[in-house]
Amino acid sequence: MPTKVNPFDECPVYETAHFVFSLVCEDDAEDLFIVYSDPVTLAHMNNDNCGGKWRPQSPDALKFAWQKDYELRRFLRWSVKQKDTGRAVGTIEIAPLPWGRWFFGDEKPIGILRIDLLSVYETAALLSEIITLMATEIMEDFKVNQVVMKAPTEQPEKVHALLENGFVPTKIDILPFEDYYLKVNVEGKE
Repeated sequence: MPTKVNPFDECPVYETAHFVFSLVCEDDAEDLFIVYSDPVTLAHMNNDNCGGKWRPQSPDALKFAWQKDYELRRFLRWSVKQKDTGRAVGTIEIAPLPWGRWFFGDEKPIGILRIDLLSVYETAALLSEIITLMATEIMEDFKVNQVVMKAPTEQPEKVHALLENGFVPTKIDILPFEDYYLKVNVEGKE
């Protein structure tokens, strides 16, 4: 199997039956403004440890929203693009826990996965499609053994998708928040 490139040197592009995932870029701003203007999407966002609620006021606020963090190798955010239209319908982020222990360091962080989708796409089937791919790829590409994701009980579609993909409810000591699910790499792949 060929050696994978560090995702901060070259962002991987992933694909499922319905979506393509690529590094968020300036061209996605108009579509993502629609996503982040959806009140249901905003209510479902995981803002834990992010300094409060985030509500962009214009597409311009999204043009370079995550670029600096990618350049500094803090976290990576992909656009979720619908295959049949090419439009961005959400984003996915992978960040390290605890914050400040970056990927590819001496100690392996836990990867926290955040998925923000336009609310009409928040079905168990579509979330499961995304989680199946992303949790697996993230473990391999970012060399983490554990991935966590938040899913409050009032988001049953997300809870179902996580359980279906081998995540289990957990309490994370380094996160003073509730409603997290954990997936551990049981295959021992590095």
